[in-house]
Amino acid sequence: MTQPRGGYASIDLAKFAAALLVVLLHLGPGLALFNQFISRLAVPFFLVCAGYFLFCKMPGGPDDGRIRGYLFRVGRLYLLWTALCYLALVILTPPYERESIAFLTRPAEVLWRVLVDGSWSVLWYLAALLWAVALCWGCLRLGLSARGTVAVSSVFYLLGLLGQAYAPLLDRIPAVAAPLHAFVEALGGSRSGLFFGFFYVALGLALSRAKAQPRTRVLTGLAVSLAALMAEVLLLRRMTAAAGLEIFPDFYLFTAPAAWFLVSALLLVQAPSRPVHRLLRSMSTLVYCSHILVWRAVGFACWVLGVSLGGWALFALVLALSLVFSLAVALAAQKKPLAWLRWLY
Repeated sequence: MTQPRGGYASIDLAKFAAALLVVLLHLGPGLALFNQFISRLAVPFFLVCAGYFLFCKMPGGPDDGRIRGYLFRVGRLYLLWTALCYLALVILTPPYERESIAFLTRPAEVLWRVLVDGSWSVLWYLAALLWAVALCWGCLRLGLSARGTVAVSSVFYLLGLLGQAYAPLLDRIPAVAAPLHAFVEALGGSRSGLFFGFFYVALGLALSRAKAQPRTRVLTGLAVSLAALMAEVLLLRRMTAAAGLEIFPDFYLFTAPAAWFLVSALLLVQAPSRPVHRLLRSMSTLVYCSHILVWRAVGFACWVLGVSLGGWALFALVLALSLVFSLAVALAAQKKPLAWLRWLY
């Protein structure tokens, strides 16, 4: 299914919509079921797209130079936003919350967070992407096919599911549950590059090697997988409620086929990318990375002014400011003197 990048306005629009869904996931009040069903597809979608568009440029096998360049660019993005977030935490944390950033005074913990845990908040995605691409690269270098890479990554994905979404089932066997939870947490948690990102980037790799499927089959697969995902969400909600647990999973079993068919369906729409689509593609990264900082800044301003803001008003303000910031940076970066702003996305 290897195809050139540049003709997928549908992917650019979907990435922008997915970034907005992430903001909704974090700030939208009273949308628990919607967020678990739809918004949790956003990051798997990002990861499958990343794997697809990286490896479709290497139909003959891994291109070490291209992969190193990709890892360098994502690593630079990750470290830059990490530095910005840590600086913002120091400036924008009210005195009564200073204990929550005490980890910044512990170099070993900071190093652990940056290398394994995803530094802070939404930046876990960039750390997971780095590890996932590196792991897929390693599998290809060892001679594994795309399907073999998916098979290896699926083992870790299932372990991550047992450590999170399906924890109520696992917890019925304490002798197994405790060691598995400890193992998953020691390696960065269930949303790490190993237990989460690896699998979805591998799916993108496999999609880049797959034969094109008929539109009817792809759309049917998407509809069926979304219906199965909804059933799974409802089943797990009932299961966790019966067990007296409060678990809000980040991914499910049927998130995988839903993400696969979603990207496949969007790839069928080969509308050319125009400047506005490329602008939205840049803004999607900026909105994703910046909205938590905007949220933090709004909260700090409310504390200084002695006002209370929450619910949909808070969501609307954070979203609006995030969009304004993202648009301003993306437009400014098009000017030669400010081209360095592209490092932010």
